[in-house]
Amino acid sequence: MPTETVDTIIIGGGLSGIYAAYLLSQSNKSFVLLEARERMGGRILSREHHGLFCDLGPSWYWPEVNPKMAHLIQALGLKGYRQFEEGMGRYQIPDGAVHTVRGYPMQPSCWRLSGGMTALITKLCEHIPEDAIRLNHPVCTMEKKSGGVLVSIGELEREPWTRFSTGKVILALPPRLAAATILFTRRC
Repeated sequence: MPTETVDTIIIGGGLSGIYAAYLLSQSNKSFVLLEARERMGGRILSREHHGLFCDLGPSWYWPEVNPKMAHLIQALGLKGYRQFEEGMGRYQIPDGAVHTVRGYPMQPSCWRLSGGMTALITKLCEHIPEDAIRLNHPVCTMEKKSGGVLVSIGELEREPWTRFSTGKVILALPPRLAAATILFTRRC
């Protein structure tokens, strides 16, 4: 079975994992980002329809509350706009009933990204080497060894598809998801 050796393994292709990969790529460090799904972005998902984007996960950012996020968005050359606060909005519930709601001002002001939050994921990924991102790579075990960590890809209780040997691991996924899906072991 092949075992690839890299300095750092990032587990999770959501915003935190992608940002970690972006920073490592700026430092010319050897790394691989492992994502179990077939797409990057984690909870961030924006569907496009006729040039309009609908965020199905996180939708807003608050420049006053999250100045680092606002700085990153600006540094990447992305465009944002204030969330509409006036006018009326409509939504439909599962039984088909349509409801109308009035807009209201928010403090502090919230902003949205042109192209949806996926624009942030796409732009960060442009700065990450393509071969460093491995989709459809579910981590099943992490084994601590004297010289580092052996990370196995595949399904628990089955022969791994591939392995990675590394000195550093960044877990960029919710702790309860890591605990529920990855077997952590230690070999003395």
